[in-house]
Amino acid sequence: LRAAIYEDALYTWFEDDLAVGFSDTLDVTATDTMVYTLVIESAQGCTATDSVRIDVLPLPQVIITPMDTIICNGSEVTFVAESLPTYTYIWNTGATTNAISVTPDITSTYTLTVTNILTGCSDTTSVTVNVRNTPEITFQPYTDSVCLNTTVSITVNAENDIIYTWPNGYEGTTLDSTFT
Repeated sequence: LRAAIYEDALYTWFEDDLAVGFSDTLDVTATDTMVYTLVIESAQGCTATDSVRIDVLPLPQVIITPMDTIICNGSEVTFVAESLPTYTYIWNTGATTNAISVTPDITSTYTLTVTNILTGCSDTTSVTVNVRNTPEITFQPYTDSVCLNTTVSITVNAENDIIYTWPNGYEGTTLDSTFT
């Protein structure tokens, strides 16, 4: 807040009945609606009083679903924010809708800024897509034919954090099967 400058004047800003400043300028960070009153006393002893009301408007609620998520490389995920007719949307991708579908190759963060066109108030939030590599499967030994009544041990060259589930429900990197 800024008042006109008068030479040798005394400035007193009040928030409610509490003096909060003594210059021609008062910096405020309003969190609630508040009335600020300024009393200026000139060098000749004359006073002027005026007040200003600062209305604090709510920020738009920005909720994106799903929140941070994990996908496999090559997969798509769609993020959706609540859609209201008085809101505008801008994603860091340049999209201007309340929803975007993305297929990132690497872990990526998507940021959405929502503005309420009636109040001009904006808020921003972000979601992160963690991209995991698609597991590669290599069978050892690789063969496409075996003799009858032969037991074959099939092993998958597995990454440490991958769980392999075979068609019979067994989980592990090696499956012993007898072909009869």
